[in-house]
Amino acid sequence: MGTEVTTIPVIYHSYKVANVAAMNALTGMRSGEFCIVDDIGAMYRYSGSAWELVISSLTGIVWKDAQPSVLTLTNQVADVAFTDLDLTADTSAIATKAILQAIMHCDSYNSGNLAIYLRKNGTNPTIPVRVIFPSPVAGKDYYSVVIVGLDPDEILEYALVVDDGQMDASLHLLGYIE
Repeated sequence: MGTEVTTIPVIYHSYKVANVAAMNALTGMRSGEFCIVDDIGAMYRYSGSAWELVISSLTGIVWKDAQPSVLTLTNQVADVAFTDLDLTADTSAIATKAILQAIMHCDSYNSGNLAIYLRKNGTNPTIPVRVIFPSPVAGKDYYSVVIVGLDPDEILEYALVVDDGQMDASLHLLGYIE
């Protein structure tokens, strides 16, 4: 998992709205947050001053009406090596990617990073999907939305890095891509 060269705080929320008017009525967004607009099937990213179109057609994306918790780990004080996470119960047989909301609750923090790493099962990418929470504040929740590849059996892998602190981590399945 190695030493991080650059760390960026990832405290994002994702939004899902009925139409563009509802998206434009949102307030309090931070740069980097995403919004799905149902009636036109598009995904936007907030730049800090305006919504920018990211994907104009979401054909092949299946959004979950209820977002199941697919992983819950509490009171973690040590690293967790890459471990399989099977999503077959919550995806289709042709799912190729999972859209996940990663949530970290910082119980305590002394130094270093608290992080969740994700990757397609059986791969060893140079840079896996990372959700890094540098210098978190005890008692706060941190959120990020990520897309991770799935193997043909709908399995991905996760790992935790707990440099010097304690965290609760969970992953919720927002949807998947077929």
